[in-house]
Amino acid sequence: MVSYSKKTIDDGMPRAKSMAVFLEFTLVPMLEELATVLFWVHSKWPNAFVLTSGYRLDSSEHAIIPLSAADLRTWYFEDPRAAAKDVNEHFRYDNEESKAVCLFHRTIKCLECRGKEEVDPVDGMAVGFECVCGNSDPARFKDFGPHFHLRSCRETIVRY
Repeated sequence: MVSYSKKTIDDGMPRAKSMAVFLEFTLVPMLEELATVLFWVHSKWPNAFVLTSGYRLDSSEHAIIPLSAADLRTWYFEDPRAAAKDVNEHFRYDNEESKAVCLFHRTIKCLECRGKEEVDPVDGMAVGFECVCGNSDPARFKDFGPHFHLRSCRETIVRY
């Protein structure tokens, strides 16, 4: 059973940040490889597992059917960088190892051109940051906060 909650997490149940996010995981089929990654992350950190995004049309990786990407909140991880490293040491994305399975990152969206940029997950936008459209006003960006982006493909395998 999946429950959803805003801030409390103490019973080890998988959670979604909202009912809308919960429903994102029911709209389309999921790759078995992504499910394997999600189950492994939950089993390793049950009290830190909060889904923040699944299937959505405004993203190239989140709009793939079957679902091959998910986002997790990082608030509850003691050391998010170490957790991302642990996931990437346990899973290999594909035979070429061209991508990491788990990215610890922060996404901001420019409210002028609607473009999205990746910034430092801890520090956020650096002073003087400028979007490709020329916008550099911090008030004109939406910050989605630090999070894990988990991705998979049919070639994703467990390393050990």
